[in-house]
Amino acid sequence: MSPVHLPQQPTTFIGRDHELNEITALLADSTCWLLTLVGPGGIGKTTLAIQAAMNQKPYFADGISFVALAPVASADFLLAAMGAALEIPFFGSEEPFSQIKNYLHDKHMLLIMDNFEHLLDGVGYLSNLLQATSHLKILATSRERLNLREEWIFAVNGLPYPAAPFADAPENYSAVQLFVQRARQIQHSFSLEDNLQAVRSICCQVEGMPLGLELAAGWLRVMSCQQIAARIASNLDFLTTPLRNVPERHRSLRVVFQQSWSLLPVDEQAVLMRLSIFHGGFDLEAAAEIAGAGLSVLASLADKSLLRMISTDRYDLHQLLRQYAGEKLGENNQSYATAQEHLDTFMKLAEAGESHAYSREQVMWYDRLEVEMDNLRAALTWALANDEAEKGLRIAGALRWVWEMRGYLNEGVSWLSKLLAMSSDVSPLVHAKALDRVAELAGQLAYEPQATLWAQEALSLARLTRDRWSLAWALSTTAYFTEPDTDRAAVMLEESLLLFRELNDAPGLSHTFRRLAGCAIDQHNYAYAANLLEQALAGDRLAGDKNATAWDLCFIGVTLWSQNHQPEQVIPLYQESVKLFREIKDVRGVAHPLEMLAEVERSQGRFAKSLALFQETVRLEQELGIRDNLVIFALAGIASIAAAQGKRDWAARLLGAVNVALESGSYNTRIATLVDMFDTALAALRPQLGDEAFNAAWAVGNSMSLEQAIKEALQDVALEDDLSHEETNQTLVERISPREFDVLHLLGDGCSNAEIAQKLFISVATVKVHTRNIYGKLNVSNRTQAILQAQKLNLL
Repeated sequence: MSPVHLPQQPTTFIGRDHELNEITALLADSTCWLLTLVGPGGIGKTTLAIQAAMNQKPYFADGISFVALAPVASADFLLAAMGAALEIPFFGSEEPFSQIKNYLHDKHMLLIMDNFEHLLDGVGYLSNLLQATSHLKILATSRERLNLREEWIFAVNGLPYPAAPFADAPENYSAVQLFVQRARQIQHSFSLEDNLQAVRSICCQVEGMPLGLELAAGWLRVMSCQQIAARIASNLDFLTTPLRNVPERHRSLRVVFQQSWSLLPVDEQAVLMRLSIFHGGFDLEAAAEIAGAGLSVLASLADKSLLRMISTDRYDLHQLLRQYAGEKLGENNQSYATAQEHLDTFMKLAEAGESHAYSREQVMWYDRLEVEMDNLRAALTWALANDEAEKGLRIAGALRWVWEMRGYLNEGVSWLSKLLAMSSDVSPLVHAKALDRVAELAGQLAYEPQATLWAQEALSLARLTRDRWSLAWALSTTAYFTEPDTDRAAVMLEESLLLFRELNDAPGLSHTFRRLAGCAIDQHNYAYAANLLEQALAGDRLAGDKNATAWDLCFIGVTLWSQNHQPEQVIPLYQESVKLFREIKDVRGVAHPLEMLAEVERSQGRFAKSLALFQETVRLEQELGIRDNLVIFALAGIASIAAAQGKRDWAARLLGAVNVALESGSYNTRIATLVDMFDTALAALRPQLGDEAFNAAWAVGNSMSLEQAIKEALQDVALEDDLSHEETNQTLVERISPREFDVLHLLGDGCSNAEIAQKLFISVATVKVHTRNIYGKLNVSNRTQAILQAQKLNLL
């Protein structure tokens, strides 16, 4: 049997099946003679190399040898270390290297060269050795690539760990497995179940680094997992071990990093220190601006495993190495100046992104700003802590569209409100813009009355500054919160529109067109609303603004649906709106056309499809942590479907919860369809359930929190579609909606408009709208003709 000289592994090897398979495939490749496992200290290169070599035993007839290079002080002693590992007794006058070459000349052998990074002056030996032998293969480990023509690189990273709360069984993660194994060596009764979140935190902080996990687990002899997680976050020196048989280079992470640091030239040390200011990675442009890092320096740091490339032009540091380099930055009194440069750089980036928020490049900029979200958060955190409220507000205000479109509404409100609380010295223009932005975001979260107060303050300040742009936006925002008084809101929006026209501000015009159209819809002035929206759509399509185009299409659909309830008109509009929102990854916007589609399907009796769409909307809002009008609308829609399907208790509970929300004053009770669904379902349920049963279910709903109501609405139920309306509508030019059927039946019973309003719990004005729609769809001009035509069509 061929000799195999490998160090004994002190513990069981865990995970890395994928890496082992890849290394096996590379070593089997006839063109791969030198394979280097490259990674930072403590990442597990040696352990992986030994395990990979164990799997190679059958393929190397003359054996496997392991050359431990960590104790070798310089390249001058490299040959002696190789000779000792190969058991070559150097003798005579022949040079040692010649004796090694002669010994390995025809051998089918795997030679492991472990920890080569500090002996790079001796890499020529490996190149010459490969040229002089026929069947030798070398597996090297190093923190730095060897930079030989023969070299193949295999990057070693940390073990897989749960970066977010456990999506599957925690024991499926190798990092968790390793920590638990080491923990049970110290506490045989250690329970993962009792320490899940703390173990996850430890794994995340060390980013799956095996040495970090082992050092952390060692502290279980004197403290809990929760305490260990807290200490790692605050003190790099904490990760040490007292074990006597652990190599000195692995006794602490500080020693590991110090070894790598000591091998760096001064210019690379300076760059690495400044790179520690980044959070979540950085691109070439930011590295050059803040750290003075050219591409060659970054490449050199990457070659030394001190920097990792996480995408084509984006880099990152290991979290613990970033902590170490940050300490060096502080020791050199550069922390404040570097953080200030970081703040300025990301303020410029945020404002550049805002200037492209309405252009054809909007998706690229949304993506870029979202990628930089950790850096932007770090800049905002530093601004808060260092009296830089103005710059912080400029960043947070400029991110308004990203906060909204990518689902960070709550976070945007939080940053802006914190910064506004310390804004006494902020310039009026920055202050006014920030107030406007926070009001817009808060309004979508139903943060009342605070959102309205912010909007009013923004308008007052904008009028004082006399800045037309600030005033135009503040008027538009304040009008949104004034819309219960549609006449007053419309006046404000007309003023805003005039200012945006004077400024030739196309995005502002588009935004205000939609707001003004909303007022027109509320006033049943559908022709004016449609005209405004068509103007907005034409301009937005021309500008390539997909976000605004998606909103235009959605609002046009709402206008047409409010006017005549023709599904074939609005469904394509809503579908295109959904498509555009999804293309630009606007997770907030897409909920609106989805909900409108749900309402169309409900009105046509396609209850299963409608329920799925309503529930999809609720889930989207739930994932984003948003509790707004859309959620209340969806809950009412689901309740209406439940009532139509005979699931009366469920419907009454949901309606009770919706009623509490509507009475809170935080939600828009002017949405006609919402109120219509609510009133209709309520009127039908009372007589069907009876007072006692209805009141009991209603009381349960009244006592629910919104979260409980959402959970209630998302339950799985089997539904049957009601196609009776569909069949009847086949003979009509335009379809009659379920609510219009209700009104039509009451007309047939001889009820007046006031009586219909009372029975259906809607306003007389709404009854008139439905009656007018019915006349148009039946092609008649009065009540008597409508009843006769309906009887002919078997509608009554």
